[in-house]
Amino acid sequence: PFPAIPPPASSLPANSPLPAFSPPAPPADASSSLGSGATASPLSGAAESPPAVHAQRPRRPFQSAHKLSPGSSSNALEASLAAATSTVAATSSTAAAAVTTTATTVTSNPAAATTNPRSPTAAAVSAVTAAIGSAAAASSSTAPLVVPASPAAVATPIAHSLARAAVTQAQPRGAHVPPPFNPSTAAFPAAVRSTNTYASSSANAYTNADTSTNTIANSYASALAHLNVDPNSAAASRRGRVSGSLMRGRRRPQAPVLLPLHGSPLAPIHNAAAKTAVATSCASPSASSSSPSSSSPSPLPSSPSPSSSQSQPSAPHLSSKPPGAPALAATPSHALSPLSVSPTLPRAEATERRKEGALETWLCLLLRAPKRPIPLPDDLIMHIFTFLQPSALFHASLPLPTLVVDKRSAVRGHFTTISAALRAAQAGDVILIQPGTYRESLTIEVPVHLRGCRGACGDAAVVVTSSRTHTIQATTPFAQLTNLTLRQTGTSGRSCVLASHGSLEMAECDVSSSSGLCVEVTDGASPLIRRCRIHDGAAAGVWFRAASAGLLEASDVHSNGWSGVQISDGSNPTLLRNFIHENKSAGLISFNHGRGVARQNDITCNGKGGVQVRSHACPELVSNRIFGERSFGVWVYERGGGRFEDNDVVGNAWSGFQVEEQSHPVVLGNRVRDNRSAGIVVYNRGFGTFEWNDICRNGRCGVQIKSGSAPNFRHNRIHHEKQAGVLTAEDGTGLLEANDIFENHWSGVQTEGPSNPLLRCNRIHHNGGAGFIAYQSGCGLLEENNIYGNKKYGVQSKTGGNPTVRQNRIKDKLYGIYLTEGGGGVYEENRIEQAGGTGIYIASDCSPILVSNEVV
Repeated sequence: PFPAIPPPASSLPANSPLPAFSPPAPPADASSSLGSGATASPLSGAAESPPAVHAQRPRRPFQSAHKLSPGSSSNALEASLAAATSTVAATSSTAAAAVTTTATTVTSNPAAATTNPRSPTAAAVSAVTAAIGSAAAASSSTAPLVVPASPAAVATPIAHSLARAAVTQAQPRGAHVPPPFNPSTAAFPAAVRSTNTYASSSANAYTNADTSTNTIANSYASALAHLNVDPNSAAASRRGRVSGSLMRGRRRPQAPVLLPLHGSPLAPIHNAAAKTAVATSCASPSASSSSPSSSSPSPLPSSPSPSSSQSQPSAPHLSSKPPGAPALAATPSHALSPLSVSPTLPRAEATERRKEGALETWLCLLLRAPKRPIPLPDDLIMHIFTFLQPSALFHASLPLPTLVVDKRSAVRGHFTTISAALRAAQAGDVILIQPGTYRESLTIEVPVHLRGCRGACGDAAVVVTSSRTHTIQATTPFAQLTNLTLRQTGTSGRSCVLASHGSLEMAECDVSSSSGLCVEVTDGASPLIRRCRIHDGAAAGVWFRAASAGLLEASDVHSNGWSGVQISDGSNPTLLRNFIHENKSAGLISFNHGRGVARQNDITCNGKGGVQVRSHACPELVSNRIFGERSFGVWVYERGGGRFEDNDVVGNAWSGFQVEEQSHPVVLGNRVRDNRSAGIVVYNRGFGTFEWNDICRNGRCGVQIKSGSAPNFRHNRIHHEKQAGVLTAEDGTGLLEANDIFENHWSGVQTEGPSNPLLRCNRIHHNGGAGFIAYQSGCGLLEENNIYGNKKYGVQSKTGGNPTVRQNRIKDKLYGIYLTEGGGGVYEENRIEQAGGTGIYIASDCSPILVSNEVV
């Protein structure tokens, strides 16, 4: 329809405040104030039209090849048509120039796009996320609804899509459309700059274009009515034959029903009442417009009243107002042109579902808004949905469509197989599966929720099993599985669950595989696995690979042939509060540049260690309990890295931490105790930083540094060890600084072989042997340490030991410095306080260097 569109009263100033989000109910006179098909936008409160009407280009207002004869009395009409055509061409050029200028300005200044809080696109995105959060808070369901923590976290990428959609939809016919923005380029964030200016200019261009189109349509209708020309007749297609005399004496044809400039073709009329109304009006050529100046008949039915439009809320409407244009003013019925009325579109049947409107309806449900189309394209709605977890999208409080699957009877359910339900499902559907065993392989390509019904005992009574290929393969952007038992029973080596795209959420599922992996996550997928049992896999329980991510939370991962959880190839998942135990290899292994974050997990009783890190992997483990392992607690090797913080590494069969082969982990604030071997072993050219750890009650030494290793130990407490507190041997070096080493059964620090550690500012006290001992050619440099209260000696050197002891404070029960059996070294500027015996004892076969020591 073509209601008269007045020019805008005023454009939106660049710094004017945006309207607050408040999804308003449509006013009582919505049909007249907004025009046919226009709706109130729930995002901004302004009048909007459904984006679906912009998908197809309509016919031009005049398509017949007619020509007015030079001698006709309609030369004035021809001139009017030519003038109107020129106006449209000029308006199109102006709009194209405005779009090009806007795109250039946006690209030149990307910073303003993300920092302008008054941007309409940013405000719209904030309104959507805030509205979802408000709807979640007002929900009567007790289940949590997860929403983004901050709308700003999702505003930028959504604003990019909004800007691109606005630029595409705002083009007049024939205008140049800028190429799509590339997310990989630096100029991509510039897509949302100068939105206020663009909205104002595009609204003016649209207003001018629609006004000119109205002029063309009215003039063309008047010309055809005056000339008695049927646009569909053969006469109209022959050039030079159209004149008033040809149609004299014949029935006057009806004026054509023209489509709006931005409308889609009229759908066929299925409503009987509408058919009758159209037939009646078309059969009454005498019906005319109420305008006294109109000389052409009105062949079309009158405009539907507001009450009739409200009685059919599901029927789509056509609108001539593009997105961003000002709201249409109320137009009296006598002022409408004969072309301003279109037939009433049919009501959607109850059994028919419009697939293109599924996402709009879903978004309305999330917003708790009236069921009317949201003026956003489907790809943008999907982009918004990707920032929400599937548990929020399929929340129990949402009245989503439900399909029932029951293999026992086709009467009680909609489908007898899950595959058939998936083929019929649309985005946002819930597939409710009745108890039973379903032998099929499922491929999830549509965002749906597969929910199994529980049995009489409350367990998962729906079993899905496959022997040929993957039991479930998810390629959709998001989906959810709940209360399912999934089995892979073949010998093909396929995974039971394959997540290769998007975010698949699994909750309270039981997964096992007799031929391969239980859960395989690959190709950048990010699944959410919560409260699941993942067990008895022929390979690993869960393998994150190929740059994937995701969450594994509160799950029981056990009895798998390989490791419980494997992370590789740059993957970065999160493991939270899981119980990983009794796997034949390690509980958790990260390798080949794998990453990942593991928090508050219990890892125990695995065959080859609780955690393995190798091959340039760099995971982060925080607040985990790694205990009762059959070998190492944590094994870092082959240039592995990672960060280990606030973990309990307790009671393992071998060492608590084993670091080797040029690995360099960061170990902070852990409790390493009661392991049968040493607490921390660094050997075979291992490195690492160990700070603020509590190392105690291990079977051998607290710390062992061997085979060319050079770690750094700072601010650690090393105590109550069954052997020495720290042992360096076999070319072991490294730094021990500001540590507290006390009450160990043997010496506080021992160096043997050609090892040469650096000890600085440590407290070494109350150990069962010497505070520090160097023997068998052991060396070491001691500076500014406080050595006191040890059972035998403060510093001891024997059998070729050769330490350098400088500026230390030594106070022990027998001797401060004790040299025997060819022991040597350099002792310089030390303060030795006598508690008993002598300060320094040197045997006859020893030749140390003593410089400026003070014995008091």
